[in-house]
Amino acid sequence: MRLSRADFQGSCKSFLKIEFASQDITAFGGLELVRRYLALIELGHRVRTVFLRNEVGGDYRAIDMILVIVVLILVGGRRLEHLNYICDDPLVKRFCGLLRLPRERSVSRWLKRFTHKSLMALVEINSQIISEAIEKQSLARLTIDVDGSVITTGATVQWAYRGFNPHHRKDPSYYPIFAHLAQTGHILRVKNRPGNVHDCHGAVAFMRELIDDVRLRLGSALPLEFRMDGAFFQCEIIELLERRKSRYAIKVPFVKWLGLVPMIRDRQRWHRLRDGMGYFEVSLHVAAWDKTLRVVVYRKPVHHQTKKNYQLDLFDPDNGYYEYSAVTANLEIKAPALWDFMAGRGCAGEDLCRTQRTVGLGCGADAALFGQLGLAADRDLGAQPAEELSASNGSDQKTAIA
Repeated sequence: MRLSRADFQGSCKSFLKIEFASQDITAFGGLELVRRYLALIELGHRVRTVFLRNEVGGDYRAIDMILVIVVLILVGGRRLEHLNYICDDPLVKRFCGLLRLPRERSVSRWLKRFTHKSLMALVEINSQIISEAIEKQSLARLTIDVDGSVITTGATVQWAYRGFNPHHRKDPSYYPIFAHLAQTGHILRVKNRPGNVHDCHGAVAFMRELIDDVRLRLGSALPLEFRMDGAFFQCEIIELLERRKSRYAIKVPFVKWLGLVPMIRDRQRWHRLRDGMGYFEVSLHVAAWDKTLRVVVYRKPVHHQTKKNYQLDLFDPDNGYYEYSAVTANLEIKAPALWDFMAGRGCAGEDLCRTQRTVGLGCGADAALFGQLGLAADRDLGAQPAEELSASNGSDQKTAIA
């Protein structure tokens, strides 16, 4: 028997009484707090407004399916089939505003209907919420870290390939690129990619869209600062940032065609920084780009050989063992302050790892369907059905659902 939409919907007309108590097994009572927060930011209204122009279709509304996936992640579910364990819980039904939750096949079919336009609708909602949060902070500038992160998947997940994960070299993975706001910890934007691409693959278009969106929502007067590692040391990226009047600090790789290694070997006088560190500054002309860049070279004493000694093949260790790094920047700050500015990139990695642990991304095939959605939509292809996803490795830890 086919049910109408009215048979799915439920209403919440009052707040539940919340009591904080110490107990070993959760009864999902914390979902009520999350539900109130989503009501404060008017998530339902935002989703309905945006998806009026990008309707996915199906018996359930877009906001219903989004809340189902959100609650599945919040309670520790890692696969769509785990909906079977929580579909009858009254607090879960209350959180989603539904009398009857969709089963895994319904959610899988809904995800398969996602297109690039549907994905852009989610990006728009994310941008709206984050922009409003940033405006409340009254920040003088935005410091944005752009980097890639490996998300390991199962063995048979579509568009997941063996890539550059140093800890799991043989495991297929995705390699999404993300933009992290240093002042608040928000993830401003994410774009999924296969695991076998270079770190800077698609970075120019990603950053162009990011800058345009931030300027549109927060105004063109707010200064933007970008921090990136050596993989993003590309002529197109630097020229884009300069055209958009954005500040940047990018690590410079020690490649032969730049000629930095001979300069360091011949350097006799280093300016003192702290703790035995030294630096010098040079205007480096890059002939291949017909461009002159401000480059600051740093060295840090380690007093021992590094594990892989990857830099000792480049430099003479007669005067001690040093780790070298170089940074190019158009920031109007001195070299000591530039070192501290670049050191702040570690916070982006910590925030991303914390986010991945919280929502369960990055643990074997558990990330497959949620990570695959963006990649499938970018290519205008449906997501892989849940029954085709491979089982996770035996070493992966499963989260039990009470």
